[in-house]
Amino acid sequence: MLLLNTLKMHRLSNYKEYINSVLWSSGLLYLFFILNFIGQITLARMLLPEHFGIIVLSLSIIEILKIFFGFSISMAYIRMDNSDTLIGTANFLAVCGWIGMLLFSLLFYYPFSIFFSTKVSLFLVIISFFSIFTFISYIIESDLEKNNNFKKSSFIV
Repeated sequence: MLLLNTLKMHRLSNYKEYINSVLWSSGLLYLFFILNFIGQITLARMLLPEHFGIIVLSLSIIEILKIFFGFSISMAYIRMDNSDTLIGTANFLAVCGWIGMLLFSLLFYYPFSIFFSTKVSLFLVIISFFSIFTFISYIIESDLEKNNNFKKSSFIV
């Protein structure tokens, strides 16, 4: 009977922790959504329509490339059992995805400059280069979520 009560208390404390983490994460996500929305409006008002279009087109191409080169490594990392080499392998695969995306943007620099403009192609290469931080943050975030550190994970997101 004591064991049963202990298990119930343990489950209840886990549920409270999960609910607290979900509220914390969703609150931060809504806050960052609002800040991003205000930033987008400010950016659209400051830039000319042509320049804003270049940024939006480049960012949309980058997001499509992240779908193909992201490999869903973070989800696989969360689902796998811990091992000594798991974090290193996940980081290696994230860097390989980043290199693939960077090589793709470099190889298609000329065709993109014909179809769109040289500015879009150059901006695409620059954003691809700096997206290494995004790929590594996926792994850091998934490691924190695997260890139930949702508050820290929401700051990285």
